[in-house]
Amino acid sequence: LNAGEHNLKIIVSDSYNNTSELSLKFILDKTKKITKENKHQIINSERIFNFNNSEFEIYIPSFSLYDDTDFIYKSYTDSRYEYPIIEILSHTIPTQKTCLLSIITGDIKKNMRAKTVITKINKDSTLKYINSEWQDGKIIGKIKEFGKFTVSIDTIKPQIKINNPYDKECDCMSLEISDELSGIKSYRG
Repeated sequence: LNAGEHNLKIIVSDSYNNTSELSLKFILDKTKKITKENKHQIINSERIFNFNNSEFEIYIPSFSLYDDTDFIYKSYTDSRYEYPIIEILSHTIPTQKTCLLSIITGDIKKNMRAKTVITKINKDSTLKYINSEWQDGKIIGKIKEFGKFTVSIDTIKPQIKINNPYDKECDCMSLEISDELSGIKSYRG
């Protein structure tokens, strides 16, 4: 199939010739390119699991998973994100403990390393901040769920919005503070 929008029609029938139809459109995006996939190791749920390659490292403590699980990961690029995506297991697999994920990115300029974080890509393509720190050419973060991860650089300043100006009656004013990605570290009135 070529990249772009396509129509799909699914027709299902039973032994009494009752039929149902479902028509839908889908978009084939050929900008995503899977570079690596692995399904050769099994995570023993009762033991520590470590994996590393040239792109990432994962540490899963013992008794983190409920069952033994095939270790599956994918690494690919997507034009919507500056850095490669690392997909580890499935977002449907729960973990009882915090795991350590390190993404190896040696090409980040020194002045941007303090702003560099791991982010989880949600189903709606929004990014969820993972508390991370730069160390020895990689970004290390603590994850409590599996799924798709990438590296992001948080350069957008927090926002301060005045909800209402100074009110003499209550001797007060209302402000709203927010930060889209990493949150507010601290504030003082």
